Amino acid sequence: MLKYKVYPRFGDSDLLGHVHHLSIPSWFEEARNPIFQWFNPKYDPDTWNLILARLEMDYIGQIHYADQEVEIHTWITHIGNSSFHIVHGAYLRGEYVALGGVVIVHYDFKNKRAVKIPEKIRALLEEHYDQNAPYRLTPQPELHEKTKILAKRIMAEEKNS
Repeated sequence: MLKYKVYPRFGDSDLLGHVHHLSIPSWFEEARNPIFQWFNPKYDPDTWNLILARLEMDYIGQIHYADQEVEIHTWITHIGNSSFHIVHGAYLRGEYVALGGVVIVHYDFKNKRAVKIPEKIRALLEEHYDQNAPYRLTPQPELHEKTKILAKRIMAEEKNS
């Protein structure tokens, strides 16, 4: 498990002092930076090779601007050939107040295709793999198939334009 501390900013909150629901996915993204760096040590946009294919969030409790420290816990819960699942929990006062996850794909932007995760990086991902993490992405095979069909149609349209 990776840990990352977040300190809510005034701009993260709404009129009632609650942290806005869109701030938490941003915190989770920040907590993914060490993982991004395994794939892209220099964060070079010309060689960037990851795409976010799916995002899922569950809000369990409230976070307020006055909560001065929220700890983000990060796990790997699935490692495929070219994709992997990262799940996060926002931990505050001894409990999770938000849980969520993403599917990340190792991607070749030049050739527009998913590529195999290198063994060296796979080993790093495996160090943080936890089948008992408090969150799992919801399987949606029918949605996955619809997404594939839509992606193929968009790619065909791009070729023709």
